[in-house]
Amino acid sequence: MCSIKNLPFFCSWSGGKDCCLAFYYAVQAGGKPCCLFTMLSEEGEHSKSHGLPLRILERQAASLGVPLVTGAASWEDYEGVFIGQLREFKAEGVEVGVFGDIDLEEHRKWQENACAAAGMSAYLPLWGKSRQRVVAELVDLGFQA
Repeated sequence: MCSIKNLPFFCSWSGGKDCCLAFYYAVQAGGKPCCLFTMLSEEGEHSKSHGLPLRILERQAASLGVPLVTGAASWEDYEGVFIGQLREFKAEGVEVGVFGDIDLEEHRKWQENACAAAGMSAYLPLWGKSRQRVVAELVDLGFQA
């Protein structure tokens, strides 16, 4: 895993617990958060991953004190829109993408490839942890829904 200390990052944001904990660990490791990035449905009203309403995602970003950046796409256009936004982040000086994936190798490879296509590195601080451990860490750290 790459070092994130003092590097500007975006966090791929689904609105769920895993991305929240990944964001926390990236900040604890010295990363500099620039924004949360969420892919939305084509209509731009709900997150693509969990179907959360945009207003909830906006409130989460506001509570963390970082802007929310969104992209809207069909599944067919998803990768192109995602990488296009990463290239914009890179042009703005963002160096790292933070992801909350734990154990899905296909997702990790896709994220690493997407970041590489934009000249960035991927940081997955939860990678390889058990799902039970992730939940226990959230509780132990005092996170609340």
